[in-house]
Amino acid sequence: NVSADLPAPQRVALTAGADRLAVAGSPAALVPGMVTSTTLRVALVFASGRRQDATLDPRTVYEVVDGPLAVVAGASGVTVVALSAPATGTVRVSFEHLNVTASVEVEA
Repeated sequence: NVSADLPAPQRVALTAGADRLAVAGSPAALVPGMVTSTTLRVALVFASGRRQDATLDPRTVYEVVDGPLAVVAGASGVTVVALSAPATGTVRVSFEHLNVTASVEVEA
């Protein structure tokens, strides 16, 4: 048997590609530069500075804490969409196997 003690991450970095969304089909969605969805990226950050992408790790848990948002996970990534506006919502990420969390706020 081979055993290895892996270091625990110090924190998690959660980023959204955009912090403002328009509801699909709304007049705001027609404004140049306005998007109707944004991609989330999750990275575990270790004391050495090394970052490990955990966006699609099956142990990563996404939760809409408040606001009219939906999180859609697919084979190519994780996306947030606004269900109604105006509102601000928060998405929190946690892990089944680690005791670190992070949140990101998105305005619709």
